[in-house]
Amino acid sequence: LPTAQNMKNFLDQWVIFRSYYCTLLAYTQSQGKGTISSLTNAQCSLDMTKRLLQDVDAVMASYTENNPQ
Repeated sequence: LPTAQNMKNFLDQWVIFRSYYCTLLAYTQSQGKGTISSLTNAQCSLDMTKRLLQDVDAVMASYTENNPQ
């Protein structure tokens, strides 16, 4: 059963994953040289956060739909 603590743990781990993933992606595009690395990292973080919000919305909609009160 999901709890607030489970959600907090999930989000904490997700932020760590996003950070490592976006840093790696940015590095592979420029090998850490120039401003493109920072821009790529920021865009990646934004895109992944938007995706997470869509996924959370889908989970909440499913929960609401399948658990009428």
